[in-house]
Amino acid sequence: MLADRRGSSFIENALWIILFVLTISPFILTLATAIGTKFTEMVSKINAIGTP
Repeated sequence: MLADRRGSSFIENALWIILFVLTISPFILTLATAIGTKFTEMVSKINAIGTP
């Protein structure tokens, strides 16, 4: 029973994944906000041109 480490390996891998996601998520949120701002700027510039 002590030789079976599959459960602890699963928990360890899950903790590493959680740590990675919590570390990377602020950067992804910042990037998404910047991309959204650029799209809004492009839409406003296109709308300023108008249609003939």
